[in-house]
Amino acid sequence: MLVKVAILDTGIDLNHPVFKDFIARDQIGGFYDFINESSIPVDDNGHGTHVSHLLLKTAPYSRIYVARVFEDTEADDGTALLVAKVRPGRQEHLTQHVF
Repeated sequence: MLVKVAILDTGIDLNHPVFKDFIARDQIGGFYDFINESSIPVDDNGHGTHVSHLLLKTAPYSRIYVARVFEDTEADDGTALLVAKVRPGRQEHLTQHVF
């Protein structure tokens, strides 16, 4: 059984070769970009990609659901609103966009 983990960060770059095996093992459950309201995985900064890989590497029995709520590593005036969108009752965005 895999433990579900949500990562709220700058997104994820699924084209990065480190994710090939994790995708094959169904450990990446979904993605949603709350900045652009899109289900297309993107990470213009790289921080979320690094965090996602680190978590998957150190927690082998996890399935991650990535939410893009930061455009870069610094919070801004809109960050709190984006994070608030990923509250109970709104996770359907993450689980509907399964890879």
